[in-house]
Amino acid sequence: ARVRKRLSDRERAIADYSKAIKLAPTAEIYLARALLWLELGQVKGTIADSQQAVALKPDFAGGHHVLAKAMEKSGDGVAAIAAYKKATRCYLDAGDKGNAQKCMTAIGEVKETSPLKTLENTSETGMSVSPDEFVKKVRER
Repeated sequence: ARVRKRLSDRERAIADYSKAIKLAPTAEIYLARALLWLELGQVKGTIADSQQAVALKPDFAGGHHVLAKAMEKSGDGVAAIAAYKKATRCYLDAGDKGNAQKCMTAIGEVKETSPLKTLENTSETGMSVSPDEFVKKVRER
């Protein structure tokens, strides 16, 4: 699958990753396939695979990050922000301040482009703080 991806044979790479998932599903393989779906503009496949990746490995920053990008592309700003928040926390826990900052920047961009100017806590989003409060807390951390 990796060789096919390097050769830009994305469809066959996806097929190979699918075979690998059947043999031994891991978060890393799901994420690799999710990234291919994202390159092909297949948002539903990207969402499904990145959700599987984070289900298998809840602290998988890359999985949350790709899920956030897919949610953003799907037009779901609230879900994108929630996923970017999770990715930020995971990156900070891993000591990766650079990627944490990228996620925080993305949160601001989603807030600006989202039709929802204020995102409140709801049971559907699972958000416990507003995006502004979250960014403030992360910067303090």
